[in-house]
Amino acid sequence: MVRLSRLEQETVITFNAAEKTASVYSTDPVMIRKIKNMKGSRKYSIGYEIDVPKGWIKITQPRQYSEATKAKMRENLRKARKAQKKNK
Repeated sequence: MVRLSRLEQETVITFNAAEKTASVYSTDPVMIRKIKNMKGSRKYSIGYEIDVPKGWIKITQPRQYSEATKAKMRENLRKARKAQKKNK
């Protein structure tokens, strides 16, 4: 097997508005492990490719919480953990 540098271990996703599927090609070992066991995957000399529904491709921003919201979430988690310990 060809050893690629971290910079060369890439994943390329290609899709257009006309088709319902996206093509995913990867030389990244992590993505290869995910792709190679999927039905319809194709092996190439140094990578794997698969066609997947475009709905599987997601690009989202991380949620941004205010400090007040973060404090409230911490308090709720603390209470839930305390209740869970009590029920054991």
